Amino acid sequence: MEQAITPKHTADESQTEAEAAPSDSEIDEIAEELEVGQGADIMPIQRILPDGDKDGGKGWQCSKYSWFLATGIRMNYAPHSDYGPCNGDKMIDYLIQKLGWVECTKMDGAIFGYNSGQYGHTGIVKDAKNNIVNDANWNPLAVGTHYLNLDAVGARYACPKAMMVSTTNSQTEAAQTANTAVSAPVSTPKADAVAEPVPTFKVGDTVRPLRKVDYDGRHLRQYDDCYIITQINGDRAVPMARGQVWAAMNTRDIEKC
Repeated sequence: MEQAITPKHTADESQTEAEAAPSDSEIDEIAEELEVGQGADIMPIQRILPDGDKDGGKGWQCSKYSWFLATGIRMNYAPHSDYGPCNGDKMIDYLIQKLGWVECTKMDGAIFGYNSGQYGHTGIVKDAKNNIVNDANWNPLAVGTHYLNLDAVGARYACPKAMMVSTTNSQTEAAQTANTAVSAPVSTPKADAVAEPVPTFKVGDTVRPLRKVDYDGRHLRQYDDCYIITQINGDRAVPMARGQVWAAMNTRDIEKC
């Protein structure tokens, strides 16, 4: 079993500071485009690359890979350019500040970050129970999956809000299943009350938005005419297009195409 250490790899000679650091205008432009439908609400575990991947020979630093897992963008995260050791704490703070993520406990699919003395590290939790992670530059400039004692290094964690909602819903559903024998009381509605119909959808339905807002009321940009529902839980549906999740939406804000 490997020790809970931090790799001390630095960039190769062809990866200079000037090449690694994006400009302030590039950072602002990309941050503005990171809406729910463009990466911020997609589960990072869906983007894990095969062990040994080196980004077409460019090489993966740990923070560059974590930013890719979080957004799908192959660039360095700011404010620190992506060469040599990174500040894992600041990576977590950056995901929270720029993407609207939330800090969470150790859980499958969360991005972790920590500092250990002079060096820091970041990656994704693949198996929280057994401390198995997927990261980059543990083996120089390459993606890898391995054991890392996250508790020993004092790691912090962040994940998309949608992942927290999904986890909470799963726990609620499990509790409801355990109490499925409980019958609902009979109620008599008022004569003048008119029940508003609740739209019904299922996974695989093709839909379009009635209102361009996500489940939490945030504004969305629409990039496709129609979307396919990939997840549904009560009034919460998750449509996608071109292989990527667009947003989590209220079923009252969508209709079938």
